[in-house]
Amino acid sequence: SDLAKLSNLTAGYLPYQTANGLANSNVYFDGTNVGINATYLPFAKLQVNSSSIGSNPLFCLLPRTA
Repeated sequence: SDLAKLSNLTAGYLPYQTANGLANSNVYFDGTNVGINATYLPFAKLQVNSSSIGSNPLFCLLPRTA
């Protein structure tokens, strides 16, 4: 593959700059949905999780149904 792999970054996670280079943030993008603080793939267009309320999302932006 011609793509460069940057050290300890995980695919899908938005990187951010630290004093030592790049690190994974808590923002995940799977190509369709965005999860913030998600420990699993987001199921909504925008999903915000909180570690203080267990596995239930704090906020979800779901697609509009017809």
